[in-house]
Amino acid sequence: MHRRFCLHCLAASTARHVQDNPRGPPGVYGYGYFWYPGTLTGGHKVVRAVGNGDRRIYVLADAKLAVTVFAGNYNDFSQAVGERIIIGLIVQALP
Repeated sequence: MHRRFCLHCLAASTARHVQDNPRGPPGVYGYGYFWYPGTLTGGHKVVRAVGNGDRRIYVLADAKLAVTVFAGNYNDFSQAVGERIIIGLIVQALP
């Protein structure tokens, strides 16, 4: 019973509850509960967590891939290092 509850919470927190989120590229990410689900170039489904300093966690479950970015750009939200890494390098390498 406990495991089923946890899986339900995980599904609910990563589901898109708000369709578009201003803290990412337009039309890419929605908002779950502390997670940002979306679809990247090539149709790759992703769930993203965001922290200060351009810290990011990207989970691409279909590709069995998780990527963490620790950029250190504290209070500077203009850099988007995580987006450049995930979209510019990693997604391009996926089949």
